[in-house]
Amino acid sequence: MKSRIISVGAIAAMAILISLPVSAQVKESLSAGQASRQATLANRIQMIQNKATQDITNRVNSLNNFTGRIQGMKNLSDSQKTGFVSTIQTGISDMNTLESKIKSDTSTITMLADLKTLAPDYRIYLLVEPQLYILSAVDRVNTLVGTLQGVQTKIQTRVSADSSLSGNTTITADLADMTSKIADATAQASAAQAEVANLVPDQGNTTVQQSNTAALKDARSKIKTATADLAAARKDAGAIVKLIMQSDKSLNATSTSH
Repeated sequence: MKSRIISVGAIAAMAILISLPVSAQVKESLSAGQASRQATLANRIQMIQNKATQDITNRVNSLNNFTGRIQGMKNLSDSQKTGFVSTIQTGISDMNTLESKIKSDTSTITMLADLKTLAPDYRIYLLVEPQLYILSAVDRVNTLVGTLQGVQTKIQTRVSADSSLSGNTTITADLADMTSKIADATAQASAAQAEVANLVPDQGNTTVQQSNTAALKDARSKIKTATADLAAARKDAGAIVKLIMQSDKSLNATSTSH
């Protein structure tokens, strides 16, 4: 009987000894799993941070390029340039602050919430780009207007000095059309610039967003009209020059025959 009790006790002790490594293994397994989850979370946070930094850096670089283009525009007033640059610099400052905040985030929930605040600054980016496209187009239109006005002045001087040319109804009609087209191109470009130069980011305001979209669309339409006007004016100038050359040849031929 005593030996049986000893045997049972020995078995119990062995069971306890066997269970100890198993318990340690379970703890080690749980610890390893937790470490793996933490590593995965850390990698995910790092990936999101890197992506956010890349996106913000790209936008800041683009906005800085926009600033340089604005400063080089001839047809913007100093106050308009200052307004554009101020808006852009505010956006850049907000993005840099956001980047620093995201780099310090240790929670994906917090990080995603921070990323949502990028939307208003992204709206600045989306507005400034089409604004600059239109204002650059205005600059090009005005440059071509200046060139064509110089051609127009020379043609007018030549025509006015020759009664045979000033009496040519085709020439006078083309010259009048050229003058009209240049004037309209100038007016269209001026209106397009006035329409978009003072637009501000909508910051999520639907009414402002719709107003900005309509203004940009209408300004693009005006630029398209101005471009067509200039093409027509160039065509008129070419036709007039051709008629002048024909008149000169005829006059030279008549002089030679005499």
